[in-house]
Amino acid sequence: MQRRQFIAGIAAGAPLGLAGCLSAPTGSDETATETTDAGPLAVGDGVDLADGGSLSVAGVGATAFVATRGDGDDQVHSVADGRYVTVTFAPDGIDDYRSFVADNVTLTLNGEHSFTDPLFPIGGGRARFQAAFAVPTDVTPYGATVELDADGTTATWELNARGIEAITQSVDYEVTELRAPESVAPGDSFTLELDVTNGGDALTFRGVVEGTAGAPSRFARDVAASTTETLAFSVTAPAADGDTFDVAIDYGHDDATATVAFE
Repeated sequence: MQRRQFIAGIAAGAPLGLAGCLSAPTGSDETATETTDAGPLAVGDGVDLADGGSLSVAGVGATAFVATRGDGDDQVHSVADGRYVTVTFAPDGIDDYRSFVADNVTLTLNGEHSFTDPLFPIGGGRARFQAAFAVPTDVTPYGATVELDADGTTATWELNARGIEAITQSVDYEVTELRAPESVAPGDSFTLELDVTNGGDALTFRGVVEGTAGAPSRFARDVAASTTETLAFSVTAPAADGDTFDVAIDYGHDDATATVAFE
């Protein structure tokens, strides 16, 4: 089942505002506003903000799955036909740094496809953190920029050839089967087996085991490129509450389920 959709807007491709002073019309009582344009910048460069803080783009990459803090479905995120482009930021003097990036930063591919509203993977903090932008696989990057448009400051980081290579990850996997024993005693250990066919690049498959004792339990398993792998999980049956129980592995946009009888 489809659980979530990525957000991808198509921008008009207009350039960021030019540096300079935006003057009020003659005779107007409006106060002139000065905007500083710090672009173009390269990965590793930083820009000073109007309030005294600064922001740098420290790196870029791509991933098929994003794990965030949350419960149940909200722990792992993926899209059926896309990947997440990750941008690593190094902020300084920005208290609510995640909200700042969510409100003021846009990832633009090929000068026309713009992406906002990123997820924020677990890890990182005030000195360094990631933002993950969902990008469909039918967009093949040949150029990319990270654009900042905050109060009084605009900036554009241009990704070089290595940066573009890092975000062109091929994502093409399929979960084909979840196997569980037909029956198990309450509280006993048993094994779940999940078959994953990966027709794309190597990936870290992330998911959440649900329906067992101690669930939900998050996991991350590496799956090689162009292969089918069986991921095995040792889990424990819950206390008996009826004749059967359902187990599931939620991997973001969908899940695999099995029903097990109590002995």
